[in-house]
Amino acid sequence: FSGSLSFAGYRRSSPRPRSPCRDAAHSVTGDATFMPDDFVKIDVAVGSNLQVSVLEASGKKQSQLAGAAFTAQQISDGKVIADAHGAAVWPASQVLSQAVAAYAQAEPGGISVLELGAGCGLVSLTAAKLGLEVLATDFRQMPLTILDESARQQNLSANLRTQVFDVCDLDVPLPPADLVVASDVLYRRETSEAFAQRVVEARSRGSRVLISDMGRASRSVFLYE
Repeated sequence: FSGSLSFAGYRRSSPRPRSPCRDAAHSVTGDATFMPDDFVKIDVAVGSNLQVSVLEASGKKQSQLAGAAFTAQQISDGKVIADAHGAAVWPASQVLSQAVAAYAQAEPGGISVLELGAGCGLVSLTAAKLGLEVLATDFRQMPLTILDESARQQNLSANLRTQVFDVCDLDVPLPPADLVVASDVLYRRETSEAFAQRVVEARSRGSRVLISDMGRASRSVFLYE
């Protein structure tokens, strides 16, 4: 994306934000375990009149997750079975959030949104805050658990659902949606090839597709496919 869309800095809260857990005595769990100090809350300016809050893993927790993901990848002979990227907010998601906001203004009425590789879910949270019906997906439960809590804290749970969905499992069809979105997902060849096929699938059924990318390693694979 280019033109009027821009990246603005995030404002992170103190290292010890309010617990992301429903009960401070319990940890948030998924395919990883989180304690209250493992999170920071980020306030992201999507536009001049729209601000969205997102929970992400703290710097220390991100380092731990990255180490665990590397170990898991080595054990599985290079196959991705764990990933630390979804526990952090990336600039491409802010750009895509701006694009989704612009799309929502141009297409008034009830629009359903499907986010692939949602991670912490800035795009999904933005769409939900705009009143759209959103299904946020990722191939692991961990980031979706964080996203569910972000939505709960902002009273957005009525518009936002989460679901584990593996883009690379092409035997499973895409969930239905008017608009399919994804940001910063073109890291690996296999994933980029799968995303390209998912774009074709979405377009063949009449869905619109928006993807933002920062020039990741397998962008050319995606474009070629």
